[in-house]
Amino acid sequence: MNSIQQNLLTVAQVFLNMATEQGIEITPDLIAQNVDIASANMPAINREDKETVINELIRRSSAWMEKDKVISDETNHVAWLNTERKNDWRYWPRYKQLISEKLPDAAVSGLDESTDNILGLLEDPKRTGNWDRRGMVVGHVQSGKTGHYTGLINKGADAGYKIIIVLAGLHNNLRAQTQMRLDEGFLGYETSPETIDKRRLIGVGRIDTDSSIRPNTATHRLENGDFNKRTSSNLNVAPEERPWLFVIKKNKSVLEGLLEWIQKNVAYNVNYNAKKPVLNSVHNLPLLLIDDEADNASIDTNDVDSEDLEHNPTAINSGIRKILNSFDKSAYVAYTATPFANVFINEKSKTKLEGEDLFPSAFIVNLSAPSNYMGPDKIFFDETKEENKNKRNIRRVVNDHYDFSLKDGWLPPSHKSHHQIDDYLPISLKEAIHSFILTTALRDIRGQGDKHASMLVHVTRFTNVQNQVKELIVKHIKHIRQNVERKLGSHRDIFNEFKNVYNTEFCESNDFGRIGWVELENAITKSVLDIQVKEINGTAKDALDYSDSNIPQKVIAIGGDKLARGLTLEGLTTSYFLRSSKMYDTLMQMGRWFGYRDGFDDICRIYTTEELIEWYEHIATAATELREEFDLMARQGSTPKDFGLKVCSHPTLLVTSRLKMRSSETLRLSFSGTTAETVTYFKHNISNIKSNFDAFNQLVGNLNLSRASNLLLPNNLSRSSGKFWSDVDYKYVTEFLSAYKTHPDAVKIDSRIMTKFIQDVVSTHDELNSWDVALIGGNGEKFKNINGMSYIVRTKNRAVQPDSDKIDIGSVTSGSFELYGLSDDDYKFAMEQTMLAFKDAQGTDPDFEKKMPKEPKGIHIRQAKGRRKDAKGLLLLYGFVHEDDVSNIDMPQIGFAISFPTSQSNIKGTEYRVNNIYQDNEF
Repeated sequence: MNSIQQNLLTVAQVFLNMATEQGIEITPDLIAQNVDIASANMPAINREDKETVINELIRRSSAWMEKDKVISDETNHVAWLNTERKNDWRYWPRYKQLISEKLPDAAVSGLDESTDNILGLLEDPKRTGNWDRRGMVVGHVQSGKTGHYTGLINKGADAGYKIIIVLAGLHNNLRAQTQMRLDEGFLGYETSPETIDKRRLIGVGRIDTDSSIRPNTATHRLENGDFNKRTSSNLNVAPEERPWLFVIKKNKSVLEGLLEWIQKNVAYNVNYNAKKPVLNSVHNLPLLLIDDEADNASIDTNDVDSEDLEHNPTAINSGIRKILNSFDKSAYVAYTATPFANVFINEKSKTKLEGEDLFPSAFIVNLSAPSNYMGPDKIFFDETKEENKNKRNIRRVVNDHYDFSLKDGWLPPSHKSHHQIDDYLPISLKEAIHSFILTTALRDIRGQGDKHASMLVHVTRFTNVQNQVKELIVKHIKHIRQNVERKLGSHRDIFNEFKNVYNTEFCESNDFGRIGWVELENAITKSVLDIQVKEINGTAKDALDYSDSNIPQKVIAIGGDKLARGLTLEGLTTSYFLRSSKMYDTLMQMGRWFGYRDGFDDICRIYTTEELIEWYEHIATAATELREEFDLMARQGSTPKDFGLKVCSHPTLLVTSRLKMRSSETLRLSFSGTTAETVTYFKHNISNIKSNFDAFNQLVGNLNLSRASNLLLPNNLSRSSGKFWSDVDYKYVTEFLSAYKTHPDAVKIDSRIMTKFIQDVVSTHDELNSWDVALIGGNGEKFKNINGMSYIVRTKNRAVQPDSDKIDIGSVTSGSFELYGLSDDDYKFAMEQTMLAFKDAQGTDPDFEKKMPKEPKGIHIRQAKGRRKDAKGLLLLYGFVHEDDVSNIDMPQIGFAISFPTSQSNIKGTEYRVNNIYQDNEF
């Protein structure tokens, strides 16, 4: 969007904001009318400019948000935030105006409400006495957490917090990037050393130029701008002064330096000795400490006994806690998208010097994401499920970077730091580069040529190998650039390659068929000339500089750890990602492609391996389940401690943890109120395939076909054909599960652990004694003589990698399988709870009523069943054949799904031991 269009957009947005305040519904016609009115005094505006602005405003007005969910503990908390306290605020209004020029209306109003709620959960900075409040905000990867806590900082400063510390990751570039964002959104001036005295106004500083409210800062935006002794020597803080901002790395020496400065220059008693095990207290300077990416480095991973007051925490954890412990009034807010490590913190852990650990004892807030956010559920979904049929698949499978031995090739998974890459780019990487160039060209044609555009290449954590990859990509870009610019002999062949990629990859894009190829060729030539290739790691000198928004960056960024967490790649359209890990939080943070892709989401692409696609599907499911669990506990009035106990025994840990676990750890898992399904099966292991078929055959024989009925559903609902057994003794279920051979990669549904869990619950709580068992049919091949029964199995054709030892078929069931055997009374209760949850999350969705659920959700079905002591579990059985199956045996593969009712008893779960062998294999 050019400057003329931007000016028109700003004026039209002001008119629409006024209409919103008057309660007028924003419609496309109203938007068009306001754009006409705004353009009346702008003679340079043409019809194309108007259309661009109208489309952008329609996009903004169509986004919506659900409401945040909160779990809190109000012990010793005094409610304080009301309308009167906000009357004289100066910082938040200017930030709100700044973001209103960029974000959808729903996002701005949602941020306003959300930050009000969180600020209210903290203490009033003007409250007398000593207090300490600690909470956690759970967002989504690349969902705008920085913008969210910038809003909270502005409101905190308005309310009276005087010292604001932001812990901004482990690396200089991420700290600098965060400083730049806060320069624009809070300070209002550029903090580079050359301009800090001149106070060049930017962002909010141009909206309200009153120098009397301008915050102070002890850090600046360059990579060497962290807090240090030299810059701190002239800093003095008094209670009556404007707020001070510190944007620092999570680094031992930086934290120690800041602590020493606080103790010597701010604390009441200045006789501080860094070696003396006592802290002086800071009075009447309320502290707000924001811990960004709080699951990274902030956790004390040393073995800890909650009773040991002399315990030595890890350095960064210790530094954070000492700073908090230095203030008589402090608020700590952890921001993260992967909260599991934080709720594992022992909430009773405390030492003499550091005080309490960082467990979010006061509150946990589950942020909703705007409807235009591209998260795991929109990218890594199971395309075999009916509800996903209309979703656009932007994933592309890469398997040409190694040979079948997994040890040789261009970049095998197990390569070392000294690996030498052959002098070529794999076809998949060339295609990804061509795809990126095409997206920059398409965005230019769409009027987005003035926006940043990025491609991610994350294939290794070794800088030596990254450097080799960069050299090859630079060589390839140079070859394309020289040929298309000078129209050398092979330039037509290169354009034909682009045309093939365009016709193959973008035939479903919004522009396909509308843009002429000659126009696209010209845009490709322009885009290639602008592209830079940068290596982002600790040894390279390249850097991502988005500080000048008037100069759009077109970047192919090659890196590893520095690109894996926190660092934003603006305008990311194409990702080439081969880095393997099975750690939930690591994979989630590596997903730089999550976020907002307004105006170009149809042309984004992710090139990655089949294994990583499967793992991200597991992660998307795990994240959804835990958020549903959180929302349910929020409605039930649970506390952070309750949620921590629940998460610490939740079976998603089979996917997510093995997390921040020490050398040998015992997990205690409870399957109460959960469901799981086999999706991964043996491909070549005929012995295990036969063993599972025998276990199935034995179970069907034990149940007795003569006792089977048709599938039972409440309220006469219809479903697939099959057989149903009610009131089955648990021993038949555990015999089947103990005989069933689970594939090692079937991470969430380990039949051995489930067997032990059922046996433990029966013996200790006298529950799960009775089960319902359902056998569902399909529309595929018929198998005979399964205990005298002819059985039609399902046919699955999901792609299988030829070098893989497994078959991953995706989900066979839908959430409604849990309706089998459900009583009419339980159905009614589950539906009521589903509707309550749905209405509670209404938010600003204009199509709310059209999305009303037709059936109860699984979590509420399990809740309904669990109201009774004799609640039954449900085991669902099915068979399938796969089109790529090469085992050549005359029997189907057997799969199962299982649903556990939500117990009312205090079930502690079943112990499961994880050792460091798994952890060693994580990377």
